[in-house]
Amino acid sequence: MATFKSLSPNDVSRVPFNANKLFQFTSASLSTSSIGITIQTFEHTTSSLDTFSSSSTDSENTVKYYQLDHLFYKNYTRDISNKLGDTSYLIQNRTLYTKANVISVPCSLYGNKIKPGTFYYSGSLKTLIDDSKGNLIISGTNLTSHSIDEREKVLFIGPVKGFKQYDVNYNLYGKTTPNPITHYNKGGIYDDSYYNNTIEYKNIIFKEEDYGNNIKVPAINFCRNAGENLVPNGDMESSGSWLLSNAASASYVDGGQNPRPSTLPSLHHPGDNNHSYAYAISGSNHSLYQTLTNLKPDTLYEITWDMLRPSGSLDLTNQLSFTNTTSNAGNGYIQGNMVAQDDKWVRSTEYMRTNVGSTSWNLKFTPGGITTGSADNPSGSIYYIDNVYVKEVNDNYQPLNFSSVKLPHNETYNFNPGEDFAISMYIKPEKHHLKDVIGIHKDNNSGGYLICKSTKESKIPTPIHQPLYTTGSSQVINIKTHNQYPFEIFLDEGSILTFRKTDGTFTPIVTAPINTSSLQHIVCMTSASEMSIWISGSKISSTTDTTTYQTENQADVYIGSKGETSHFYRGSMSNLMIFNSSRTEEQIKSISSSINGSPYVGNIFYSNGLATATHPKHQEIFKPIKAQPQRYYPLNNTATSSAANNGEGSFNDLSRYSQDSIAYTYLSASAHYNDAVTQALSTATFDTVTHNNFTGELLSISASLSGSTGLNHRGRESVDIPAYEFDRSGKWSISWLMKETPGFHGTSSALMGADLDQNDGFSNYTRPYIYIHSSNKIYLRTKNIHDFWNSQTTVTNRSASNHHVINYDGTNPLSASMSFYENGNLMGTHTKDISRHTDSGSFYIETLGAGYWTSGRITYGYSGSIGQVMFFDHMLTTESIQALNQNPSNGEFGNIMNNIKFKNIHPIYENEYQCTINADEYNFTHNISTRKIKSDQKPDLANFATSSLFKPYVTTIGLYNENNELLVVGKLGQPVRMSDETDTTFVLRWDT
Repeated sequence: MATFKSLSPNDVSRVPFNANKLFQFTSASLSTSSIGITIQTFEHTTSSLDTFSSSSTDSENTVKYYQLDHLFYKNYTRDISNKLGDTSYLIQNRTLYTKANVISVPCSLYGNKIKPGTFYYSGSLKTLIDDSKGNLIISGTNLTSHSIDEREKVLFIGPVKGFKQYDVNYNLYGKTTPNPITHYNKGGIYDDSYYNNTIEYKNIIFKEEDYGNNIKVPAINFCRNAGENLVPNGDMESSGSWLLSNAASASYVDGGQNPRPSTLPSLHHPGDNNHSYAYAISGSNHSLYQTLTNLKPDTLYEITWDMLRPSGSLDLTNQLSFTNTTSNAGNGYIQGNMVAQDDKWVRSTEYMRTNVGSTSWNLKFTPGGITTGSADNPSGSIYYIDNVYVKEVNDNYQPLNFSSVKLPHNETYNFNPGEDFAISMYIKPEKHHLKDVIGIHKDNNSGGYLICKSTKESKIPTPIHQPLYTTGSSQVINIKTHNQYPFEIFLDEGSILTFRKTDGTFTPIVTAPINTSSLQHIVCMTSASEMSIWISGSKISSTTDTTTYQTENQADVYIGSKGETSHFYRGSMSNLMIFNSSRTEEQIKSISSSINGSPYVGNIFYSNGLATATHPKHQEIFKPIKAQPQRYYPLNNTATSSAANNGEGSFNDLSRYSQDSIAYTYLSASAHYNDAVTQALSTATFDTVTHNNFTGELLSISASLSGSTGLNHRGRESVDIPAYEFDRSGKWSISWLMKETPGFHGTSSALMGADLDQNDGFSNYTRPYIYIHSSNKIYLRTKNIHDFWNSQTTVTNRSASNHHVINYDGTNPLSASMSFYENGNLMGTHTKDISRHTDSGSFYIETLGAGYWTSGRITYGYSGSIGQVMFFDHMLTTESIQALNQNPSNGEFGNIMNNIKFKNIHPIYENEYQCTINADEYNFTHNISTRKIKSDQKPDLANFATSSLFKPYVTTIGLYNENNELLVVGKLGQPVRMSDETDTTFVLRWDT
């Protein structure tokens, strides 16, 4: 029998509290789709978002990259109120470069949010934790050794988002820039610090700076003279414009077997440099030339050119002549002012004045006057020419258009004696030299100013004698500033780095030698009474700061020049930072090693269930689990299937695709390819090879040198596999372990590529393969006969076990790249324009231990052992390559996830309802068991129910809504007797 009573608001309470549940997953459990945790890579591309009609066409997750940037990162320091995330503005560092690896946790797991301080990620390479402030750090990181207080970093120019301006021209829906521009010019750009300093860029080029180990970040490239190049096809990117005189011969080198484009920094945008000219000399008047008609008479011009002299070619008496001009020596000849080096590109810069009244000028590369038969006769020599520039300059040899970065005066980087500060940057100065002009230096010591707060200041002149509404009134002008300045940092022509300051009376100077043409980290610091220079984390030199009086001024800050008047820097610069306090030795070392000065690998957004790895140095972290080899051939005696191929056996593919070999073939020396025979795996021999942590078998392949010595025909054993074609417009990698037999190093040896037949439709001229060249470099030839890529440097020891990796990136067809690694170290990167030929960059493999097909026979067969061959459909990170070098049999490469764990914050509400029964309520029961006659129609009570001791008991309490719908039922552990003397309260509690 039930009785009803209404509840008042005072009878109800709802108390919230947080519960924390620990979740822990391994790589195996994480792969279960029901878990919902995903690991993906988001990457920026230059393509318009409208080009991605579906997820299948967005292979790089570009749309998701833009979403991540828009919701969490873009303009974070200036638009924090419109960004997701719930951490403090100053303690969470958000920086997003070209890509991010992202772990996404579903809200069903993290609840309200991930509990700060509980995220843990363990991989095969690194272990990450969160710092409770929204940052991810490597476990064990000592944050006191890093510069993490953003208030101390008063200036920071990465430029973090410089990658968006690698190409300053646009292509929207097929519509391109009508008048292509070569340099970036824009003001009002904010820096990357929390101070939001404004920057004005003038004629600079944003480029990708290679820090080694496949770490690439945006950098600013200063080309010094940003004027128009008056030489058609001066960058040698097409075969036109250049002519030959007399019997000279020349060839347009477009990336064939000996590609030799200049390796020096490009002086134009977007920086393609895939071609050069080679010309051979057989007489004194032979030359490579071009007639120019677009110059002005009686005008000074700057001529810059790159030249490579191969080994065996003699130095030229005169490298260049310019008719109808006059050099400093009074004639029209120029001798390169850089000392020629065998097989190295050198850049020369000279000046010529055009003659009065001249209307055309011949620019010639010529050996000058040579005598047949003399010792210095360069007849037969070959020279490579690239990047030929003729640009007008002022009469004081300063460029009409220069590269510079300018920031307006700001007190935050105005330092006086006793105020500590540090300036940090990465620089890669271009090695160049400008000669004296009749005792006068052409560029004021040819020094390049890196940064200074001196020379000029911006002012509105007073008094104003014009009404403000008059056009041109109250305009800012640049005037010479006072003599004192807080810092100047520059390079002189002797590759000496100088750091100085002055109060107008005392000028302390500290200097240090620096290597040009190489990337280096420098810090110039004032600490207490000491000025010091640090290079690559080590203190190189120091001096006493003798300034006594004021050093602050009203000058603007100039980067890449001395007040935009002289000393224009030529080279690259990145990650420029100014700190308003000194740095400790540990902090300087950390800035140098971390590249951008940040110890943070990425971020964690607790309320959104996202963890991101964004630091360019740690792109191997959070790699998608699917990152496994597409093919994996160990080529050992155990990974075989003896019953396959009609009993002859197959070498197994241990990848998830199981594309086992289809034949094991043998071809005798000098035999035609039609004579190749298959053989059983039982005839194969193996070598046991130890390489770092790997000890195992590799397939031994014999290639006799007998046969025609002219073609180096050899016998060959090879393993034929189902053809695998790589994506020329995507990314891929190849990894293998090899050990070549001694005695075969004087010739080339082909390792893998096309098979013997021509049934695939490719002639012997379009058959791709990988081989070790006789020069000891690793080469790869694609389907295009001229499309050769090489490792730039040589194999260390061909007789030793060597682990090799080739990384390819064809996403930008104008600048596709191929990087070669040996034993975990980068050998070199070769970049090409593959847009000119449909077969450029196209590569496939049909056989391992290949040799090369020529005239029906095998040329350059491989002799040695090979195995642990893997194909990947993505690029390997440096850490992955190094891990594979330690153990090339690691089927799943790189930073394989071991464990992810975190606690969630799940809000739980305790609901409490108090059901109070007054003493005069519920003292009677309608239960028929208390009736004399057991019927609800008979009111007489039984004798036991008439006693004053009788009271009803409560067993169940229910809560109903206004519609009398039962919502909650509470069952008592035992019946409770009601009281007519005191009120009785029943408390119902439950959690939701």
